[in-house]
Amino acid sequence: MRPHESPEMTLRVAGSTDPQLLATSLVKNEEEGKRVVLQCIGVAPISQALKAVALANGQVAPNGFVFTATPTFATVRFPDRDTQELVERVAIRLFISRKSL
Repeated sequence: MRPHESPEMTLRVAGSTDPQLLATSLVKNEEEGKRVVLQCIGVAPISQALKAVALANGQVAPNGFVFTATPTFATVRFPDRDTQELVERVAIRLFISRKSL
């Protein structure tokens, strides 16, 4: 990390993630100066992540800014639940940034 960069917080989003709780986390991490990345594998997590961004925007818009989400692809590796073998999946990573109104 370079001296002028904010620390990065990667939040893994599931289809069961509560969008309101995730929105609150986005706002709190922004207040702490952290750069947030939402990592999603599958359609349902992407939907929950985008709902959270919209809800967070409702909270911060009165302060003169909104969040934007820039999507990228990433390959992630993790142990399979059943076999514990390392598996690879393609994830969508949403880089959250702040945009003035």
